Amino acid sequence: MEVITFESDAFKQLEKKIDRIAGFVTNIEATPKNKDPDWSSVRLESEEICDILDISSRTLQRIRKEGRLFYYIEKGKCIYKFEDVEQLVKEKIFPTHIKSYQEFRKAYLEYVK
Repeated sequence: MEVITFESDAFKQLEKKIDRIAGFVTNIEATPKNKDPDWSSVRLESEEICDILDISSRTLQRIRKEGRLFYYIEKGKCIYKFEDVEQLVKEKIFPTHIKSYQEFRKAYLEYVK
């Protein structure tokens, strides 16, 4: 068996780095894995809505133009509140395979994985 020697300063630095890594691992393990996001703070872009609901951008534009869906423009993209889109899913406004807001939430979580 071979003995490896370290300088005291190098060993202390290594020990601090290992402790820091252990702290990160502990935090990650303590974080709940199935925690849902705060739905009121989730924002969606047009492309995300079209992908999740499997609708065309034209359909989304038509619903927007009819005033049924509030949006704002940020950096040249239409941004929507998750809750507003969810409400239209509940009201069955979108011609989509997703039939309930629970399915919409589940589809969103799968999409962002």
